[in-house]
Amino acid sequence: MPNKEKRRNRRFQSLNLLQYVVMDGEGKHLATGMGRTLNVSQGGVLLELRTPVKPGEMLSIAIGFEENLVDVVGRVVHCERGENGLYSAGIQFDKIAAPAKAVLDSYLAAFESAQKPS
Repeated sequence: MPNKEKRRNRRFQSLNLLQYVVMDGEGKHLATGMGRTLNVSQGGVLLELRTPVKPGEMLSIAIGFEENLVDVVGRVVHCERGENGLYSAGIQFDKIAAPAKAVLDSYLAAFESAQKPS
């Protein structure tokens, strides 16, 4: 039986630089790092990182979308080491302020319209 897609939102391939902070349950900063997005949706993002993060950890992420910087908070859903030695981490958005959501929505709408047949 084929795998059924479980995601609610369509993901778009997108490479964007980012900075993140790993936080504990009380918001204390545990670690920081840099990486990039591999794909993005309204509900989450797949990150490529040099160091692993643990499922359940919270990340505060600043993502550069063209000239805009979007701040989000998300929970690590999974993290696997790739053949290239880097880690892929799936992040589900938990908190995103209205202005940041508007930028993200606009960015994703541009992807959507670019992929529609003319």
